[in-house]
Amino acid sequence: MQSAKLSLLVGGLLLVAAASAQQTPATDPRLKRFDTNGDGVIDASEKNAVRDRVREQASRGRQEPKPGFDIIAGRRITEMMFPSHDGRQTRAVLSVPENMPKKRIPLVVTIHGGQGNRDFGYLRTLATPPEEGAMTSSPTVAMFNEQPWAILSIDYRLGGGDIWKDALAGIRYAKTLPGVDPDRVCAMGGSHGGKLLMEVLTTVGRDEFRCAIAGSPFQPNAYVSLVQDIDTPPLDALTPSARQVLLDIRSRMGKGSRRTKEELVANSFETHAGKVRIPTLMLASKGDDQVPYVLLQGTIERMQAAKAPLTLFVAEQVPHGFYWGRENAMARVGRGERSPAEREEEARARAEILKFLKTQFR
Repeated sequence: MQSAKLSLLVGGLLLVAAASAQQTPATDPRLKRFDTNGDGVIDASEKNAVRDRVREQASRGRQEPKPGFDIIAGRRITEMMFPSHDGRQTRAVLSVPENMPKKRIPLVVTIHGGQGNRDFGYLRTLATPPEEGAMTSSPTVAMFNEQPWAILSIDYRLGGGDIWKDALAGIRYAKTLPGVDPDRVCAMGGSHGGKLLMEVLTTVGRDEFRCAIAGSPFQPNAYVSLVQDIDTPPLDALTPSARQVLLDIRSRMGKGSRRTKEELVANSFETHAGKVRIPTLMLASKGDDQVPYVLLQGTIERMQAAKAPLTLFVAEQVPHGFYWGRENAMARVGRGERSPAEREEEARARAEILKFLKTQFR
């Protein structure tokens, strides 16, 4: 049986996976949720329906913080607002040990992917231990909550202007929180959140915060992704499935072609990657079709040539989002259950994240 290619656009990013011979569309419960006509492919109308559903869920979710705090698994969870660079009030969720030690503790800022303007329910998934009845939690975030650290999950605006400034404002806000050691604050972003984090890193100095973790940061070079001839390097090295993802992204984000090559290149974090001075762990996978490893190599090479403080982890099989490890991640649509090799790669990625943070927080 040939594999079926399944594509899905959620939260502003295209998600694509290949269904294995053992996991047909008829048996994949994730696919059934979105393939409304049952043809085994998520077509344009179904993609639009999913986009609309994500926006609707975000608008119907809790926009205002709950008063007080919750206690979950020995952690105190507080929903809050923080001012961005222009005074815009932005959502965040904080997790700290229930019994805060007298000594100031490290903090990890988590930056979600996809579209901005998320509700508090979604932000909690990147701050709290697993909650009963909540959205799918992240094993990586659960691991953070097992440490004597604080975690702050931050939001950013939906679009317009320099969105990365929202992420920087959230990191700066984290440094002011009671009981937090401002000299031991690290930020972790994945996908679009990783892109925003890389844009922050290419802008600020070494003393802004302690360290950064970027998981498959989206669109390192906008010119390459949106305009360059797809049959030229490095695009000619894309796998067939990653190539199709890029073509779909171009169809969706074709407005990028209206900007000049110079504008696209100048506004890409790959161009400025050599300026990074904050210790950074970059996580990538050769099995990632949304942010293919070959598209990240230019950024990696620039950082290495400039002797930037880069630690690199490259997986072989796992798809997009492996750094958070969500069980029902949309990138797994049509892929079936995790293979033992995929589970082992995700576990090694988490171990690398923990090792990096403990070294930086020492």
